[in-house]
Amino acid sequence: MANKVFGIIRRSFEYLDRDTLFMLYKSLVRPNLEYANQVWAPYKKKHVELLENVQRRATKVILGLSEHSNENRLRLLKLFLFHCPPLISWLT
Repeated sequence: MANKVFGIIRRSFEYLDRDTLFMLYKSLVRPNLEYANQVWAPYKKKHVELLENVQRRATKVILGLSEHSNENRLRLLKLFLFHCPPLISWLT
């Protein structure tokens, strides 16, 4: 669902600046991922990777961040990996 929502966002706008795209991601896509993470409780690596692939795809599109690694993009946007609780992800 989150992947489809992000695809709709990308197709609906010809140009999105960094702040607008990030706001749309945080308000429309990220809640679906967090809900799936809590309800689904993925414990297998492949399930966690499915959630993180959507996040990786979305953060890579945000202007000016595509050359950074996934961990650096998440740190710059103040997001966390789904396999790490928010506090632990900032310690690494």
